Amino acid sequence: MTQKITVTLLLFFIISLTNTFAEKRISYYTEKVDTVEIKSDTTKLSKPKWTAGGSQNILFTQAAFSEWQSGGENYLGGLGTLNVFISRSSTKSVWTNTINLEYGSNHTFKNDKRAAKTADLIDFITDYQIKFSDKWSFRTSLNLKTQFAPGYKDDKDTIMRSRFMAPGYIINNNGISYQPKKWISIQASPLTSKIVLVLDQDIADRGEYGVKKAKTDSKGDPIKGTGENVRYEFGGTIKVMMNKEVAKNITVVSELNLFSNYLEDAKNVDFEWKTKVDFKINKYFSTTLLAHFLYDDNIASVLQFKEVLGVGFNYKF
Repeated sequence: MTQKITVTLLLFFIISLTNTFAEKRISYYTEKVDTVEIKSDTTKLSKPKWTAGGSQNILFTQAAFSEWQSGGENYLGGLGTLNVFISRSSTKSVWTNTINLEYGSNHTFKNDKRAAKTADLIDFITDYQIKFSDKWSFRTSLNLKTQFAPGYKDDKDTIMRSRFMAPGYIINNNGISYQPKKWISIQASPLTSKIVLVLDQDIADRGEYGVKKAKTDSKGDPIKGTGENVRYEFGGTIKVMMNKEVAKNITVVSELNLFSNYLEDAKNVDFEWKTKVDFKINKYFSTTLLAHFLYDDNIASVLQFKEVLGVGFNYKF
């Protein structure tokens, strides 16, 4: 099963790159008829253009209490993000590779409490578009997503809930993209394959993130090491992305993802909505609000919500 999945992924990736390195050239030529020189009416196609860049953001949060009767804990928190991209564009196609990294935690300075994670993300996307017009294109993408460090439910929890590649997601989207304005795009991908990897056996044995949990013995106790590490899903995705300066010095970046698994309970739609609002103070500093909504019944049967607000340093390159 794992070999078939690997071959499928490689085929998707090869197809998405097939047209990337194709180039068309139109050359000028001249013809002489009765000593009159005629030049053909042709146009040079612009050569593919490479662009690269990125941004980094560091947020700080802090609170201090002294004899505060209603209670409170001193804490210091930070969150860092890094976004890097490289893109190749021509008149008919665009190939973009992006990596997004996030990590943040809060420290309460108590010996019996570990630092609590507020963000943890490794997100790599390679995306290829073939343009039909200025607004419409065929789009295929491959996305690898996981986290850096072990995660726990709270600062006293002794059971590890996540770690690097537990879970890990490999997602291939294929469909049509519509971009009515420069700041917004809508992608419909009726052919979406999704592989969920849980490469920590203890987490897999508990059946986390939708994988089959460990088998049980005659006494009903789980047999260690028998939980599955891979879950395969095939379905359709709707993705809406926006990046717009809604007012002077206020920029909103938002992404909404809806996914339905054709193979199991298609009416139960996974929902993820991430939004970042930047309130620019000057060239290097801003106040940033991050909000993240998530519903996936393979993780939890409730709507999850995360919010971070802080003042930070920004730098674009």
